[in-house]
Amino acid sequence: MDQESKQLLKALVDGQREVKAKLDSLELKLAHESGLIRKEMREGFERLEKSVDYLAGKSGQHEMEIELLKAR
Repeated sequence: MDQESKQLLKALVDGQREVKAKLDSLELKLAHESGLIRKEMREGFERLEKSVDYLAGKSGQHEMEIELLKAR
């Protein structure tokens, strides 16, 4: 194999390593961001669930009060 071919192959291998390193970095960043998004969504759903539970309780309380007022 001549010197020029060796240099081209070395350049290709080096380029491939660089691309792989960048892809690995992107993969780590994506995993991190995905984790943050999941955490925020879970916290949002928990807040929403608490709000729904609160509103359901208030609704039940108001229904009881309405029935008591009707009974008078």
